[in-house]
Amino acid sequence: MQDTENLQKTLYDEMVGRIKQKDESVPYKDNGYFYITRFEEGQEYPIYSRKKETLEAEEEIMQILWGLERALVKEIVEHYDEPKPAYNTISTLIRILEKKGFVGFEAFGKSHRYYPLVEKDEYSKKYLNRFVDKYFSGSYSELVSFFTKEKEMSVQELEKLLKELKDK
Repeated sequence: MQDTENLQKTLYDEMVGRIKQKDESVPYKDNGYFYITRFEEGQEYPIYSRKKETLEAEEEIMQILWGLERALVKEIVEHYDEPKPAYNTISTLIRILEKKGFVGFEAFGKSHRYYPLVEKDEYSKKYLNRFVDKYFSGSYSELVSFFTKEKEMSVQELEKLLKELKDK
């Protein structure tokens, strides 16, 4: 057994080296929850987590604000389908968007009317960049590869995508 220790160590180092440190899977939805698997540097096993609310909550609020241009929290809540989210949930998310610099407000006593500080296309670029950084290690080629495998893109679709990427 002594003579296999070096081989075992080499194989172990090779396996550990192939695991991306701080890697996070693309979330998938099941029974109303989003599930995420991630690896953290120095840890031997993955960390599994789930989140009940939608992962796109901030983006959904931005979509509503772009449509309304200016709105109170209760007006934003009214634009949601049933079951509507709690007023406090929307209020908290809007304050997060404000801290990130995406939303501004006008104060009317204790009330605040919120409005978008960024255009839709600018927000989309930032959102997409964060998404690619988080789930595809900042690699757009990994993103395209993922969609190619998952959505079975045709050759024509791939050629169109490549042309668009070259034109930018």
